[in-house]
Amino acid sequence: LSGMDLTPPSKTLRHVFHQWKAVGDRSEDGNRACERALRAFEESQGAVAVKAITYAHGANFRKALLASKLSQKTARDYFVWVRALLRFAQNDLGIISRNPWARLSIDKPKDTPRRPWTLDDLRLLFGHPLFTEYRLPKDPKAGKAAAYWIPLLGLFTGARVSELAQLRRGDVFTDEGELYLNITDEADHQQLKTSHSRRTLPVHPELIRLGFVRYWQGLGGTTQDPLWPDLPLRQDKPGGYFSQWFGDLRREIGLGKYPDFHCFRHTVRTQLAEARYPEAVKDRVTGHSVKGSTGTKVYEHTDALIKEAVYSIKFDGLHLQGHHSP
Repeated sequence: LSGMDLTPPSKTLRHVFHQWKAVGDRSEDGNRACERALRAFEESQGAVAVKAITYAHGANFRKALLASKLSQKTARDYFVWVRALLRFAQNDLGIISRNPWARLSIDKPKDTPRRPWTLDDLRLLFGHPLFTEYRLPKDPKAGKAAAYWIPLLGLFTGARVSELAQLRRGDVFTDEGELYLNITDEADHQQLKTSHSRRTLPVHPELIRLGFVRYWQGLGGTTQDPLWPDLPLRQDKPGGYFSQWFGDLRREIGLGKYPDFHCFRHTVRTQLAEARYPEAVKDRVTGHSVKGSTGTKVYEHTDALIKEAVYSIKFDGLHLQGHHSP
């Protein structure tokens, strides 16, 4: 029997995926992304046995992805994930002797650089009746009060949309008379991009002026309850539904592809850069990994500097309307 191939001929990429997931320290985000790609392959090409997968399957899958409603980046990511499973089946499991998709690829899309929000962009967005009259949208994806507060929090923190969408009431707290926002993945439903994303930020005075404290205090409930009780969270990306609604709002007011919500991060980093804050401080505020051991040592205890940096964010010429009801 030593020379016989005992691999079951019906072994599919689904079997490979389960073995791939069990090996190594893979993130849950990576596991979910790979499974979404695998599901797309199965829907397009069927549950094909690994040994039966050919170059033609790859070419057809690539064609189906590019013809779908997916962005080119997402289509490319899906293709790369499935190709990686085939490589794992070859190199680690020995199911196949060669990867039939080794020479197949989807071109990386040309990057359209994100840019900070301009003052005119911000006036257009925050001149919408949602912000001037607190006219909350009826679309359930907007999450009622979340539609008003999450863009403002993004503007004055540079936080990612999913970080803000998944906040609990206990993630807002006071310490020595100051209000803070705890961005964390402690709860079961919470996810962060990396471990460096965990951070505590002071709440900007402008948000307090606009009524954020009254909103938070008026919610009641427990510390584990969501900060946005009417906002639906997407399982694999908590801010996914909100992002869809925010994209609709941007199109409604006449904005193009950019600036999008993520551009609030660029806006904050640009302001901090212009104010000459060190790179490590900008990374701490926005939840990027602090580059270099020196930066980590110097800035790991700079709470006062982080507070100063956040408080320095300002938009001269932008007049925001406050709302004080929960």
